[in-house]
Amino acid sequence: MNLVQANAAYFGEKDYQQYELIKGMAAALFLNTVIEPVPTVREPDGLAMSSRNRRLTRQQRALAANLYPCLLNSDSDQAARQALSDLGFTVDYVTSVKCRRFGAVRVGAENNEIRLIDNVGGKQ
Repeated sequence: MNLVQANAAYFGEKDYQQYELIKGMAAALFLNTVIEPVPTVREPDGLAMSSRNRRLTRQQRALAANLYPCLLNSDSDQAARQALSDLGFTVDYVTSVKCRRFGAVRVGAENNEIRLIDNVGGKQ
């Protein structure tokens, strides 16, 4: 960014941690580039679009659609973890930071295990 001197750079909220890291780096280095968030693009059933989705089997894809609503609608991180686990996900984490709930899960057997991430705003 320092070399290119862009006025703005756009980062998707799907990888919110990356967005925050780059935003902080730009501020710390006094870059003139404005770091703008771009809302997560979702499939009609709510699954965040990702190149990883193409690797999902039909059954895994049906299961994957439950990640977003579990993060969005659960009353707590623990309730979201439990709901995801009950559905058959291997849960890496569900945690809320600064009113945003983050989740990472795995679907599939070891030889075809796919890790999915997502996050939703407005959670404590």
